[in-house]
Amino acid sequence: MKQHLYVNQPDLVREMNQCITLDLGKPTYITNKLAPMLGNGILRANGLSWAQQRKLVAAEFFMDKVKVYINL
Repeated sequence: MKQHLYVNQPDLVREMNQCITLDLGKPTYITNKLAPMLGNGILRANGLSWAQQRKLVAAEFFMDKVKVYINL
């Protein structure tokens, strides 16, 4: 049995992303199927592993680094 939670209210989505993202994670039945294509990177990670990988890549998406590419 698989349970899904769909939320379409921006305030609730924002709150979920700030409070319980590490507890929700991604379902294993999906991430296991994607393993051969995606490896063990951030797209398949959950919990603390996801948080550590996200922290590593977050700095590359700050506006001062991204705006260099606007004219490309």
